[in-house]
Amino acid sequence: MVLFRQKFISLIVTLAVFFLYSCAYHPELVPIIKIPSFYDYKVESDDMDVVVDPYVAPSKVEYMFNVDMIKKGVLPLHIIIWNKGIDALDLSSVQIQLRSFSGEIYQPLSDGQISKKIFKNTFARMVSFGAVGSAFIFFTVPFAVGAGIDSYQANKKIKSDLNEKSFKQGVIEQQALFQGFLFFDLGSKEYFEEPFRLLIENIQTVGSEEAFNVEVPFVIK
Repeated sequence: MVLFRQKFISLIVTLAVFFLYSCAYHPELVPIIKIPSFYDYKVESDDMDVVVDPYVAPSKVEYMFNVDMIKKGVLPLHIIIWNKGIDALDLSSVQIQLRSFSGEIYQPLSDGQISKKIFKNTFARMVSFGAVGSAFIFFTVPFAVGAGIDSYQANKKIKSDLNEKSFKQGVIEQQALFQGFLFFDLGSKEYFEEPFRLLIENIQTVGSEEAFNVEVPFVIK
């Protein structure tokens, strides 16, 4: 009887840890790029098109990143640039900022800042799941460890995914597309229906000293 009970407890613990670990799986999704005319917010010219696609719906954000950034006050903007000209464009020195209609200025979040805002709290999850497991005495440590594994694996995958999807400053070759996400911390601000402007400054044409700026107005709705 004792042996059977030990095996049963071991099986339950193994299944619990496996379930928590499997919940951490994060499929890496790639945003679908459509033609510029499909998007609401864009600036078009003979040589370049720039699109700003705000990800506002929590379901859409969580589907793409596996975390609800909107609830944490983080706004993802999908930036898409088509270089239609005969020269490459250098974005390695650009300055990017978001400006609200009321005059507030927001800078893109760094990788470290995004981590602090959206990553799951591993220690807190270990404590909370350990408390649940304490109801069954023997499950306290396994549940806490399982929750820790869950958070660690989820954070690791989300971090890798965000790095892959983030907007990289580099060179856009002629007749090429460049895209990525920028993330802005708007806090608890009620920003729906408020006009914003995304400014990309100091875009340079490769092979010349020419530089120019792009401003894309948009509304979050």
